[in-house]
Amino acid sequence: MVNLLGFIIDAGMLGVCIPIVALMIPIVAILVNHQQRMATIIHGSQAQNVNDPKIDALQEQVSQLQQQMNQFAFALDGIQTAPARSEVRDRIGETQAQSSQ
Repeated sequence: MVNLLGFIIDAGMLGVCIPIVALMIPIVAILVNHQQRMATIIHGSQAQNVNDPKIDALQEQVSQLQQQMNQFAFALDGIQTAPARSEVRDRIGETQAQSSQ
């Protein structure tokens, strides 16, 4: 029997602990390796996105396209409402002509 920090470890307990510790070493190594890979992926992708001229150019193109689409939508809305306005003016003119007679 071995008295280690107040725990009494006999041969049977020691025989169980050694394989458990032996199996824990590769598991810890795998977890540490995975954590290091994930850190490089996260920090590497953040460093790449900081000053990428291609992304800046694409963002500028998208904003230009949005502005053009807004202008097109306003122009199209104006075209569709123009005949309706003239019809209303014609009807107002007709009713005023009838009321003045």
